[in-house]
Amino acid sequence: LLWDALGAPAPVWAHLPVIVNEKRQKLSKRRDKVALEDYLAEGYLPSAMVNYLMLLGWGPSDNVEVRPFAELEKLFRLEDVNKASAFFDVKKLSAFNGDYVRALSPQEFADACRPWLSGEAAPWQEAAFDEAVWQTVAPYAQTRITVLSEITNYVDWLFLDSPPDDEASWA
Repeated sequence: LLWDALGAPAPVWAHLPVIVNEKRQKLSKRRDKVALEDYLAEGYLPSAMVNYLMLLGWGPSDNVEVRPFAELEKLFRLEDVNKASAFFDVKKLSAFNGDYVRALSPQEFADACRPWLSGEAAPWQEAAFDEAVWQTVAPYAQTRITVLSEITNYVDWLFLDSPPDDEASWA
């Protein structure tokens, strides 16, 4: 009635599936990490997050999951959305992110890691960081990480006088 009174066409309404956590409970801002800013601060790429979110409760008919948003947008059909709850799987999101990280050019990767290589996020003194060394090892590190914040674990030994021992890595 409101739309008729306004002389506007009524919108098409649709219900999307509820997103649940690993315990199959609705995601909750009090209990679960749900803010996109938290994921970005951890080093998830926006394009990977968008790709992953597009696939919650829906999937393209050809089962190719990692693809540009423009392709997903063209393939999306509301009638193909599942009625069942969609599981937010952080491990799968990390795998998607790793694919997107590896798809970056070496320079894009080096630039994207910059927030974790300088300032308070870096475990070394600013003066200890060697840009030439970083540019040399960046392409190798790019093949190993899934989330950008992991970068310091892979390169700290290059810039610290005595890198911390990680007993878990010897197990």
